[in-house]
Amino acid sequence: MARVNVFSGNPLDRAGNERRDDSWVTDRLKDPQTRFVPLWQLRPLMALGDSLSINWLQLDAIAPFLEQSAEYVFLGLRDGIAHFAVDVSVAGPKKADAPFKELGKWIDVRSAATSASLEEASILAQARSMLNWHARHGFCAVCGSPSTVSEAGYSRRCSDEACKAMHFPRTDPVAIMLVLDGDRALLGRQKIFAPLSYPALAGFMDPGETLEAT
Repeated sequence: MARVNVFSGNPLDRAGNERRDDSWVTDRLKDPQTRFVPLWQLRPLMALGDSLSINWLQLDAIAPFLEQSAEYVFLGLRDGIAHFAVDVSVAGPKKADAPFKELGKWIDVRSAATSASLEEASILAQARSMLNWHARHGFCAVCGSPSTVSEAGYSRRCSDEACKAMHFPRTDPVAIMLVLDGDRALLGRQKIFAPLSYPALAGFMDPGETLEAT
């Protein structure tokens, strides 16, 4: 049986240098070729079919939400075309659903990843994790002042001129293991998991702990 790392293989060039240029980011946001994936309450809009796929939209569908100061993250470039994730939750459940209800369905990333391609599953993981970080870190952890998005979504800056602290997304190390006994494997599940879903055992690492100890 092939072993597949579902959230690997992201095809996008994250353009780490270019995204620090605010004018470059603004031009990409206005470019009619740019593509956007909307997320409502961290659920991406997926096109339905034989398999799920991201429903990439153009600027005209997303502009009203950007005008309402929706959080957005630059995901990267592919063939020179910029791709962004936009949190449309700012409009509320009914207003966000209206323009998209004919275009697909809001599906949580864990469920979508099992049917999407490896490339798109990786993009979805990137989009969800970044927007989730922004939703939880609207204030400076140093002084408590509001923070603002910087570097096209890859950092946040304190708005207090006396502080100006920079904040960056967390990376939480995790140990995941597959316990084998001949042709058998030890798996586990919680009752909140989807039916017939049995993942390998895993756990977050404590500070100063080794992977083996975890």
